[in-house]
Amino acid sequence: MSIWWILINRFRKHAKFHLLIPLIGGIIVEGIFEAAVASRTHKVESWISFSWVYLYSLRTLTLIAGVTVSYLLVMYILIKKETRVRTDDTSLAVLQDTLNDAKNYYGLSIIPLDEWFDPSVQVYLAKLLNRKLAPDDFTHERTLLFFSRLEFMKATVPLTDEYHNGRCLAHMHKDCDIPLLFLRRETIFDILERMSPEDKQALGFYPPWTEWRLSRRLRRLPLHRLRRRVEQMDFAVVERSDDTMAVLRVAKCGEEVRVDQETTGTAAEPYIRLLTEIRNTVYNPRTKRLKANHDFVRIYYG
Repeated sequence: MSIWWILINRFRKHAKFHLLIPLIGGIIVEGIFEAAVASRTHKVESWISFSWVYLYSLRTLTLIAGVTVSYLLVMYILIKKETRVRTDDTSLAVLQDTLNDAKNYYGLSIIPLDEWFDPSVQVYLAKLLNRKLAPDDFTHERTLLFFSRLEFMKATVPLTDEYHNGRCLAHMHKDCDIPLLFLRRETIFDILERMSPEDKQALGFYPPWTEWRLSRRLRRLPLHRLRRRVEQMDFAVVERSDDTMAVLRVAKCGEEVRVDQETTGTAAEPYIRLLTEIRNTVYNPRTKRLKANHDFVRIYYG
């Protein structure tokens, strides 16, 4: 991978706050200035034509104003983001109650690698790791879902943040003896195509706009042509001590992790069938061992 690819990747990551917002702020302030000058041109046209120094100073002030407005806008966004409550105690309580009565936890995750070390995600992960270290037969397994080929590529190439984060995440799971699996985009949608239309509907895999009468026929298309990502696949199937199954829906909104109340009974069955399809894909059906090409830890530790 060339150095130019890495530079472009960094540019895309920081362009919002360091390029787009300052550029938009400058354009808006400059537009207001030009409109104000244009509205008064007919009154002071002859005077302005000889007052280039005055115009130059006005344009300098306009530039300063544009930079200032952009700075204030960026600071407002960042301060609001950093002072927002990031840990939902209710979600953590739901997760803890579920873990207390669980003997198996099978998680699917679409969280990008560079977000696994946000404070709220670390609290969520710490509860799972703590439960794994308890002196009983609790098993924990996680499958990372890469809906983007580029996202997976960055996880495997040194000198990128995603590679470092992926290596640390793999190390944490390796130390706690937790299988860390992964699926790439092609495999994910191959699995989804094996699901019945009823299960796809129940799991919310079809885009909302396909509910319209005119676009309903588009559901006949393969899902990979309709969806770039499937957020509904961020969930965990929990097997309780009494051998019943429940589903926890997990969502990461900004820097906050939310866990919904348990889904049980008939509503949980499509999730369980999907997990079964995934496990049949990543494990050898004869030996029941994890396939090497789906072992995330192997990427970094052979």
